Amino acid sequence: MGRKRIRGSAFARSRKRLVPPMTQRQVADEIGATQSQISDFENNTGNVLSASKIEAYAKLLGSDFQEYLAGHADQRDALAFCNSTLCPSHEALANGKRIYIVPDIFHTKDTFCRCCGEPLYRTCIECLSPVKPGRNCAECGAFYVDPPSEEELAGQDPMAWAAQQQRIHLAVLGSIQTREEVQS
Repeated sequence: MGRKRIRGSAFARSRKRLVPPMTQRQVADEIGATQSQISDFENNTGNVLSASKIEAYAKLLGSDFQEYLAGHADQRDALAFCNSTLCPSHEALANGKRIYIVPDIFHTKDTFCRCCGEPLYRTCIECLSPVKPGRNCAECGAFYVDPPSEEELAGQDPMAWAAQQQRIHLAVLGSIQTREEVQS
C-alpha cells in the first residue's frame, strides 16, 4: 500500500513563520544535523534525516507537527482522505500519459481508511491547511494524492492502469453501499 511521505517543504514553511523565524543553521544546531541536511530535507531532495531528527525538528516547530507526524489521526469529525495512491476508494483518471488521482474526501471520526487501512489525513500534506473537496489543495495547489510511481504502474499503459483502478473503485464503492444498506 502507500508509503507515508514526510514533506520537508511543510517544515520549511512553518520554520519561516516562527517569531522570530529560525534559520536552517539554527535548526541544524538544535537537532544535531548539518545545515546541508536541513536544506535537502526542506527541498524534498532526499531522505537525509533520521526519524528521531525529524521528530526533534517537529518539536521545535510546536504541537501541530506532532499531529502531522502521527498522520493527522485525531478523533474529530472532519473531512479526511486516504493518501495511498493504490487505495480503491480513489477515482483514477488518465489524460494521455498523465494520471490524476481523485481522493474520496468525506466526513469521519475514523483514524484509518475503511478500504485499505492506511492513516486518514485531515490536512494537506504540503501546507497543512484543512482538507476541502477536490483533488488539489485549495490553499497551495498540491495534489492530495500523488500519481502512481513507475513501480506502481508496473509497465502498464497509464490509460489501462487508470481503467483498471476505476473498475476496482466502482466495485468497492458498490460493496460499501451494499453494506450500508444492510446495516440500516
